[in-house]
Amino acid sequence: ADEAAGRGDAAVDVEGAQRGFGGVGEHGGAAADAGAGFAGGDGEDGGQAGVFMNLFVTWGAVLTLRLPALADAGRVRAILWNGIAACLLAGIAIQIKYTPAVEGAFFGLCHLWFLRKAGGRWPLMIAAGAAWALAGLAPTLAVIAAYAAMGHYDAFMYANFWSITGRGSYPQATVISKFFGIIAKTSPLWVSAVFALRRFDNPRRAILIGWII
Repeated sequence: ADEAAGRGDAAVDVEGAQRGFGGVGEHGGAAADAGAGFAGGDGEDGGQAGVFMNLFVTWGAVLTLRLPALADAGRVRAILWNGIAACLLAGIAIQIKYTPAVEGAFFGLCHLWFLRKAGGRWPLMIAAGAAWALAGLAPTLAVIAAYAAMGHYDAFMYANFWSITGRGSYPQATVISKFFGIIAKTSPLWVSAVFALRRFDNPRRAILIGWII
């Protein structure tokens, strides 16, 4: 599986993201830079999926960073539509590579939290959560429908889902090596997050740190 993207394209994502991050502070900004860079890989360990998916994931994160201001203003309707957009963007990224499903779920949980802070009642939150989940699944469901219409439903499902169960397991030494390799590569993120935690009372900073984790 590819673990994407060239540094140049990741830098484009960060440049736009940092404009949306405005006010998260130097350590938060450094973490955002590093996050996109490490997600991009180094050309030897990674593939190219992130060249295409980073834009959609970063755009979804920028929309999610609007939530504290929307909640403070009590703009429930705006939060609902913001959630649709953010989860749809994550859904598009999922069709490029399935790993952004984790980030999409995080965006959805953030929207539920701030919808509640804006005064949303439980029935509305349940309906909103279902709508946001459907928005995240919509691109994948559309692709499945397209392949089914072409008569390739079974081939698509096997290639994307069922084949996972047929994969062999990695040797234990390889798993350990990869684990510590990931820790080493992402260590600058954790250092930046520790510094940022000193001002964790900033909700935008909390969202950013959660996204990095």
